[in-house]
Amino acid sequence: MNNTAKCKNCGHENALFRLNCTECNNYLRARVWNIDLWHDIRLLIESPTKGFQDIIWSEHKNFVVFIIIISTIKLMVDSFFLNMITENIVFLQHSFFMDYLLVLTEFVIFLVLFTFVVWYINKLISIETRIRDVFAIITYSFIPSIFALVSLFLVEIILFGSFLFSVNPSPLIIKPMLAYTLLVLEILVILWSAFLLAFGFYTQTKLKLYSIVLSVIFFSLLLLILYKTPFAIL
Repeated sequence: MNNTAKCKNCGHENALFRLNCTECNNYLRARVWNIDLWHDIRLLIESPTKGFQDIIWSEHKNFVVFIIIISTIKLMVDSFFLNMITENIVFLQHSFFMDYLLVLTEFVIFLVLFTFVVWYINKLISIETRIRDVFAIITYSFIPSIFALVSLFLVEIILFGSFLFSVNPSPLIIKPMLAYTLLVLEILVILWSAFLLAFGFYTQTKLKLYSIVLSVIFFSLLLLILYKTPFAIL
């Protein structure tokens, strides 16, 4: 295995998430009950590997539901802009809340499916991982989306108001320079999440190329899903 923690007592190699050695039952590390959200967010910024290690070690993957619920709002905004700039607009008569539920459903299903695929591939290449660890790694890679929601999104609302979700006219026509600048910043947020996800998979597997490829595939598929999501247009 590539993601091993060597037992100091007997020398046996164990999976990274193990608390006790499977050979002699000796403790391999300190027990981590819960994820300390603010502490781990700071680690994900300063040292992603250490941050994801804490997330993997934690027995309770708390805050994952909170992150999914909040980051879905940001993904919905991203989906609208992606559809708008590619002119892939579909007019549907449903509410903002229905749009949110649609993106949330797509996002959760995709997270679950991708988690199982990654876990199964890891198993095939003899890397012992846990499904809940893979799910938590993917979920916590969306921390940048929450930052963007409480910063970039507020700026966008202030600058464009109700026209932020409009195509008649769109923000790209009202204030093109500002709109495209914010669009670049939005892309950087997505790249930051992809960067974190690659670090998370690397922490779990110790395979660089494999981790990068998984991250690229994940976000490519996610963007494709968001691109195919129809919205109610103002």
